[in-house]
Amino acid sequence: VLRRIGRNQNLKTTSPAMPIAHCFVSPTALNSAVHGSDPTQIWAQLADEEADEMTITLIKREQQYGKPYHVMAELFLPSLWKPEKATALKIGLANALATHFGMPNKEILVITHTVDSGQVIEDGDVVEW
Repeated sequence: VLRRIGRNQNLKTTSPAMPIAHCFVSPTALNSAVHGSDPTQIWAQLADEEADEMTITLIKREQQYGKPYHVMAELFLPSLWKPEKATALKIGLANALATHFGMPNKEILVITHTVDSGQVIEDGDVVEW
């Protein structure tokens, strides 16, 4: 259960903490995206979660040096997830991006950042879990 500490210090309960992914995407991958596909819906299905609180932001990358990836994703995952569920969310994101962009999994990199309770501000309130 999440708690939101509002500006007037009232505690409010809110929905389960859902993941956020920022994805840096090559122009090639953007051009090969499956028309009408929603990667958030694919991710939710693969991770067995509801899509309404999941977020994927796609950012077109201009240049990349070193080992190339068509999609590099940073996943921000609240620390409340059990290890097996966190793994399902990570793998689900990688597979959803591969499906959405029509790319093999070797072209997708996901790096996870664990977010601790109290480190999120939403609608002006501190979110704790």
